[in-house]
This record gives sequence, structure tokens and C-alpha cells, in this order.
Amino acid sequence: MKQVLISLSLFLLLFLFSCNAPKYSYSFEKGKTLDFNQGKWVMNKPHGSNNPPDIYDYSTIYFKEILGDSLIRLDELRNVRIVPVQFPFEMSNSDLKNAQIATKCDYLISINEKNSKNEMTGFVGSTNIGSATKTNEATIEIRIYDLNKRELISNSVVIGVDNRLIDEDHNWGQAKSVETITRVGLSKLINAYDKNKVK
Repeated sequence: MKQVLISLSLFLLLFLFSCNAPKYSYSFEKGKTLDFNQGKWVMNKPHGSNNPPDIYDYSTIYFKEILGDSLIRLDELRNVRIVPVQFPFEMSNSDLKNAQIATKCDYLISINEKNSKNEMTGFVGSTNIGSATKTNEATIEIRIYDLNKRELISNSVVIGVDNRLIDEDHNWGQAKSVETITRVGLSKLINAYDKNKVK
């Protein structure tokens, strides 16, 4: 009987959390299908004031699953070349020329996290009086540049949103942090590149 109660409790918790899971939507303005089979790629230091401190590591791991040893981080490249700490997210023609000369790479990947809302932490679900909608949200944009042709070849965005109606009902749940939404959204967007890549 005790085992049944424990199993039932776990099921209810999983159901509760799954019903309130963040929603993710992504779009490609340009370059949904890319050829990752050639060239040398450099991962720019991520932009955005609200980035989780480990987002550079996560983005590198996810893209390395596609690119393998063809990908190098900009901070690693600084050990062998004189390169900036970070390239701009929006690159001008002269920026692209300078990046190609400095890195000796063919492609540059840049990530930007923006427009975050962070209105919830921990368990949420009820108030004594009235109601309110609380939101945790993160927007992650990826830009990929061809440094030799000096052009933007891909621009994609993912938006992750955890919306909760906080009212007098006991709709308890674990709010997903902006950091978690950023990591999951980033993985989903990079996975879309993997699914649509040139075989």
C-alpha cells in the first residue's frame, strides 16, 4: 500500500509539472539548412547581460555534436592567436574581414540572449486574494556568418515562455528559471540545425 501511495504521489507531481512546462517556439529568418561538413568554425563569446554563466559551455557542447573538432571557441583561440575577447553580434563587412584575418576560420557562430522576463522563482501557485499572471521568458538568437564571403548565412530565434496564473486555487508547480529556459531553448534551436543540416 505504501508503494502504491508513493507511486501515485510521484505520478501526480510529474503530471503537475508537465502541465505547466514552458512552451518553446523557434523560427529561421535565414539559413535553416546549412552544410556543416566543411571549413573551420569559431564560437563567439555569447552576448546578453542575462546569460547563465555556463551558456558558453552548453552552446559549445551542443554545436560540437554537429561540428566535432571543426569547432573552436574564441577564448581557446586566444591561446594561439591575437583575437578580441568577443566579436560584435551584428557584424559589419569590416568586422567580418577582421574576424577572418584574426581567426583564420571560415565561419563564426554568435549567440545572443535578450528580452528576459524573470517574475517567478521556486514553487508558485496561489495567492490569498485576487489573481495575477507571472512569466519567465527568454529569447535566444543565433547568427552564423561566412567569414570568407563576408555575409550572414543564418539567423534563427527561439522563445521560451513559462506562463502561470497565480490565483486563490492551489495550482502549485515548479516555475522554470530563466537560466533553465535559456539552456533548454538553446538546445532545441541547435537541435533544429542538426535535424536540417546538409547530410
